[in-house]
Amino acid sequence: MPQPLADEPSDSRKSHVAARQASRQRVEAFGNTDQGLVRPGNEDSFAVLHHLGLFVVADGMGGHAAGEVASRLTVDCVREAFENVEATWPSGRERPCRAPSAHLLVAGIQRAHRRIVEIARRDATKEGMGTTVAGLLVVEDRVLIAHVGDSRVYRLRGRQLVQLTEDHSLLNAFIQAGRWDPSKADAFPQPHAITRAVGVVDPDEEFQVDSRLDAPLPGDVYLLCSDGLTNMLDHTSLASTMLKYPDVTQATARLIEAANDRGGTDNITAVLVRWVGAHV
Repeated sequence: MPQPLADEPSDSRKSHVAARQASRQRVEAFGNTDQGLVRPGNEDSFAVLHHLGLFVVADGMGGHAAGEVASRLTVDCVREAFENVEATWPSGRERPCRAPSAHLLVAGIQRAHRRIVEIARRDATKEGMGTTVAGLLVVEDRVLIAHVGDSRVYRLRGRQLVQLTEDHSLLNAFIQAGRWDPSKADAFPQPHAITRAVGVVDPDEEFQVDSRLDAPLPGDVYLLCSDGLTNMLDHTSLASTMLKYPDVTQATARLIEAANDRGGTDNITAVLVRWVGAHV
């Protein structure tokens, strides 16, 4: 069963971590994952890395445990992007001056994509494996959000919950093109089909990671989650649970419990990040 990554910096990157801690603002965060009630295993992975201001959720796919491989590899690659900056950038490709941390989140996801593609090409049992991913990085007084697929990031501000990511899904593509009524989303014939994933190659398109900056206010809570949560809980249920349980540890547990109460048809992963606003 996938486990969260450790939260202690190694000696090789203490100076980088110290610089990150000096510039970022303090957050409270907690994450957990659950197999759910139907799936034989858990292919989700996540990381809560306070010392880097970095939080990641990945939802693997591919069968034969390949989904678990893809999701764990992606989380590992994102962390490695901050641990070993020089190895993050492909040879022959210009990297940003001093590799600003805001670029490293996207670079880590891109690196994971290349590695998964390479593994799948060498090992037939891993063919077709891939993963969605959603990441959040504290960058001074902002947060950078990056994602691929249908793992999501939400922000709860006051009593208003807003989805900050846009699903890379067939359903959303049809809605955006005006070919499907969003009020009838439950009747879409392929509700879980995604159009972009880490490690899945489309010969007609270049792999892209969507990213955006957000300006948090004290008290804002960000939710990163796999679709095992959002397929079970609608927008209103997510918001009401987060509002009822202001403690991030308790809220995470209640979200996962509620998803299982609704059927738990998929692996469920949730990471909550509360912006406190006080400098460390």
